[in-house]
Amino acid sequence: MINPRLTIAFTAAACLLPAARLHAGPALRSATRPVISRRSRGQSPQAALGQQLFFDTTLSSPPGQSCGSCHSPETGFRFPNSDINHDFGVATGAINTRFTSRSVPTITYAAFVLHGPPHAVGFAADISPRGEAAFAGGLFWDGHADGLENQARLPFLHPNEMNNLVHNVGDPALVVQKLMNGPNARLFQEVYGEEIFSQPTEIVYTNLVEAIAAYERTPEVSPFSSKYDAWLIGQATLTPEEFDGLCLMTGSSTGRPSGPPFYKNAQCIACHVIGDFPEEGPFIWSDFTYANIGLPKNLDNPFYAQTDSTSNPVGYNPQGENFIDLGLGDFLYPLNGLPPGNMGPGSNNFGDYLAVNGTFRVQTLRNVDKRPNANFVKPYMHNGVFKNLHDVVHFYNTRNLTTEPGEIIDFTQEDPYANLKGVPLWPTPELPSPDSMENPTGATSDDGGQVGNLGLTATEEDHIVQFLKTLSDGYFINQPPTISVQPADTAACIGGAATLSVTVSGTPAFFYQWYRGTTLLVDSGEISGAATPVLSINPVGPQNSAADYNCVIHNNAGTEITRNASLIAFVAGSADGNQDGHVDGDDIQLFLRILHSNPQPGSAFCAFDLNSDAHVDSNDIAPFVAALLNE
Repeated sequence: MINPRLTIAFTAAACLLPAARLHAGPALRSATRPVISRRSRGQSPQAALGQQLFFDTTLSSPPGQSCGSCHSPETGFRFPNSDINHDFGVATGAINTRFTSRSVPTITYAAFVLHGPPHAVGFAADISPRGEAAFAGGLFWDGHADGLENQARLPFLHPNEMNNLVHNVGDPALVVQKLMNGPNARLFQEVYGEEIFSQPTEIVYTNLVEAIAAYERTPEVSPFSSKYDAWLIGQATLTPEEFDGLCLMTGSSTGRPSGPPFYKNAQCIACHVIGDFPEEGPFIWSDFTYANIGLPKNLDNPFYAQTDSTSNPVGYNPQGENFIDLGLGDFLYPLNGLPPGNMGPGSNNFGDYLAVNGTFRVQTLRNVDKRPNANFVKPYMHNGVFKNLHDVVHFYNTRNLTTEPGEIIDFTQEDPYANLKGVPLWPTPELPSPDSMENPTGATSDDGGQVGNLGLTATEEDHIVQFLKTLSDGYFINQPPTISVQPADTAACIGGAATLSVTVSGTPAFFYQWYRGTTLLVDSGEISGAATPVLSINPVGPQNSAADYNCVIHNNAGTEITRNASLIAFVAGSADGNQDGHVDGDDIQLFLRILHSNPQPGSAFCAFDLNSDAHVDSNDIAPFVAALLNE
C-alpha cells in the first residue's frame, strides 16, 4: 500500500468526492524567487491591538474568559490549569460546568499550518471506492477553520467556550457590544478609525478577529527560540541523551533527515517533518496532515456526561457515553454534502471511503513540553488522554503489543483481540478502523510502521522525551531582523551607476539576497549584528529601467522579510523626463522644475541635459523646445 505521506507537497490529488469542494495542494516554492514569509516581523498597531484582545476577559458570557484563558504563553499556548488538565484532559468554558469535547490545541506556530479546508495532497491507486488518502490544511483538530481569522471567529460563539449566544445562536453583535464597552474600545478606534463602531456588526467583528490573527502571526507566538533552534545554527550543544533522541526520531546518525542511517528509526519525522539545514526552514515539526493513531477514549472527559439539553441546548452531548469523535470525518463529509462519517441517512453507502474517520491534524512538536514548572501537568492528544510525554512515546512504541513477548495485535482482523495469549498494553482504540488507522497490522519500524511496534527500549523512549524538551521556546532571544533604513526608489542615467541599500540588524546571525524580479543577483554570507546590504549597478542599462529589486533578509531561526525598490534608467539627452516614450506637456513641467532647482537634483534628470555639459541650464532650453516641436 502506498504511504500517502510520501506524496505530500509533491502532488495534488484528483478530486475524490462527487462535486467535492476540495482544493488543490499548495504549489512548490520556486528556488529562484524570493518568498515573503507569512510571519510578521514585529508588532504592527493591528497586532498590538490583537494581543490586547487575545487576553481580554470581558468578551465572554459571563465575563472572565479570554482566548488566553485557554491558550496561555507559559504553557506553549495551551490550557493553563494543571488540576483540570490532570483530572479531565480538556478545558472548561466561560461557564465552568461546561467542558469541551477535545483538548485545547496550541496556537503557537498555527500561522504556518496549510490554509484549509483540508484538501487532498496524495492518494493511492486503489482509492475508488476505498484506499489511502492524505489530507492536509485547516485549523482546530479537524481542520474546520480554514485560517487564523476564521479560527479566531468561532470560540467567541461556542456555548462550551466563550458562550456569546442569543436565543441559542452565536451572536457576533453581542461580542461587538462587549468590545464597545470594554477596555480596548479606544485602542480599537485608534487602529480602525473613530467611526468604526458605527459600521455594520460584521465589519467590526471581522476587524476584531483580523487583529487577533495578526497577533498570532507575530514572533511572540512563534519565536523559533528553542534549544533545538540554537543547535541548528551552531549556538548550542545537545546532551548525549538529547542528541540520541533526535537521531532516533530522524533515523539519522547526524540528527538531520538526509544523514547516514541510525541504528534504529522511530519514524517520527514521517509525520512531524523537518529538513536538514536552517535555510530549508522554517521547521514546524508537522506535515499538517491527519492521522488516526488508534488512541483510546479519554473516559475522564466530563463531556461524556454533559447530556442535559435543557441547561445547554446547543453544546450538550446527545450521545452520552456512546459518543465517538470522528475527527476529520465529522467535518469533511458534511463539507461535501454527506452526513458525518458518511454514515446513516444521506450517506452514499460507501462508508468511510476516504479513510478519514477518527483522524486528527498532526500537531507541531514545538513547545510540546513547555510549562511554567516541572510539576505542571499538560494533556496530550486530541482528547487529552495522556498526561505526560513518557506515556505518549510509550504508546507510539507499543500500541499493538501485549504482555506476551512478540505477540502483535492485528487490527485488520475481524476480532483483533481473539485468541490473544497476553493482555493488551493499551485499551481498545476509540475508532479501531483498519481503513483509517496508521499501521493497523503492527508492522515494525524497520518495515515502515510508524506507530504501534517501534521496538524502542525504555532508555530510547526516555531519550526521545529528553529531545522533545529541547523544542520549548525561550532558550535564547530570537530578535527578528530589523530594518532601520528602508531601500528607496532611485534613478540613474544609462551608462552611469546606481546603488540600492538597506540597513539591517538582528540576532541570531542573518543572510540577505538581492533579486531583480526572480533573478538572484547577490547572495551574502552569514552576518552578525548589523549590516547595510548594498546592490551596485554599474553600468546601468536599459534592462534596469523600471525594474523591481527585492532584498530578502532571513535568519537561521526561520524569520524572513522582504523589501523592494525600483530603479528608473534615463536616456541622456532624450528630453523624455518621465520615461513615457514621448516628449510632451508632462515633460515641460519636469524640465522647468529641474531648470530652476538649486542645487540640481543630480543624474536622475540627465534626460534634460541636452548639450551634455552636466547641467540643466538656459543652454538646454532651445534643444528642449526643438525636441518638443519635433514630437
